[in-house]
Amino acid sequence: MSNKEKPRFNFQIVEGKMVMPSEEKTNLNVWIESQFPGDFYLEVGKVVNRRTDSQNRALHTYFTLVAEALNDGGFTLDQVVKLDVPFTPALVKELIWRKVQKQVLSKSSTTELDKQSDITEIYDIVNRSLSEKLKISVAFPSIENQNYELK
Repeated sequence: MSNKEKPRFNFQIVEGKMVMPSEEKTNLNVWIESQFPGDFYLEVGKVVNRRTDSQNRALHTYFTLVAEALNDGGFTLDQVVKLDVPFTPALVKELIWRKVQKQVLSKSSTTELDKQSDITEIYDIVNRSLSEKLKISVAFPSIENQNYELK
């Protein structure tokens, strides 16, 4: 592990105290001694429930499906975001999804999305907007809705 990597050590808060399994304490002590021969600063933070790999694949499959639906509907980027080029999954992600994500959640990267609520919230807004304005609705990819392969 290099100096730039941020290792993670698991612990619980029990009655206001940080409690770690003994093996985890040993790993933490070894790492601290190897990285910081003198004084050091330790930052403790809450681990956010980030999206899963499956959700990531579903998210990118959704971008592809929306791009295809917009293209099949004869829409160009100019009609939706004032550019006259066909849609690509990357354009859907950057110009539609991420724009809403930044406005609603103040999160720049899709890697920052909470796996249980953020993706659903942004999808609902994007899908509602596309449905109302362009009459295009694309179901979000899921295990229950396997009419396509998650990319």
